[in-house]
Amino acid sequence: MPGVELHLMCIDDEAELERALWHGDADCGFLVAPAKRALKAIPLHDDPIMVLLPPDHALAHADHVPARTLAEEPFIQPRSRSMQEAEALLRNSGVKPRVRFAVDSDYNVMNMVSKGLGFSILPGLLLEDTVLPLAVLPPHLKMRREISIAMRSTDTASVATRAFVQTVRTWVAQRYEQR
Repeated sequence: MPGVELHLMCIDDEAELERALWHGDADCGFLVAPAKRALKAIPLHDDPIMVLLPPDHALAHADHVPARTLAEEPFIQPRSRSMQEAEALLRNSGVKPRVRFAVDSDYNVMNMVSKGLGFSILPGLLLEDTVLPLAVLPPHLKMRREISIAMRSTDTASVATRAFVQTVRTWVAQRYEQR
């Protein structure tokens, strides 16, 4: 669109992103639903929560990872936004993990798992197109997170914001329909 400037902001903290949307510091943003504030959130993608194992693990080619594996093997705990999904899966499985490492970077978690230092749990979108050797399997309990694009209101959103949101929705739909 002529006359439109695009400014990209990287806000990893969900609460800070919601605050920026609510106060108009950002026009739209990608959130893991549900939003805590009364934002207009448009669902984009259901993202599966997956278990990462070293590529040579005995379960590398299994259909899923059983709960006993989550309880018995060393766990590399993500300390990023991904920690919430990992904790939810473990809690819902009734598992108290054997935490070997707690790591701030999801990419460092993946690297450590690929080197055989333990297993971890991360969202599927983070694992797409990774070049690291990993066995990525669903857990025994299927879990997902919903990725949304959010704004304060569709009524007050600019034409450019609404056009951007529609473009994102179309792109995501096309990308994930092909799979």
